[in-house]
Amino acid sequence: TLERARGMLEGTRVELLGQVPEDEEIAAHDAIGDPIFSLGQGNPAYREFGGILKYITRQQARVN
Repeated sequence: TLERARGMLEGTRVELLGQVPEDEEIAAHDAIGDPIFSLGQGNPAYREFGGILKYITRQQARVN
């Protein structure tokens, strides 16, 4: 769960960036080795992962 992940990271320098929801479509893609980007853009997991990538990109831009 999200609370468990937060607890595990408490006191570390690791930041929790998001939570990709469990999804049957992800499981099917994972079983055959397809990347998450092969999911449809309407998939909630695809959207969450995209948000995480945008956050990482913004943080990286601040560093550079």
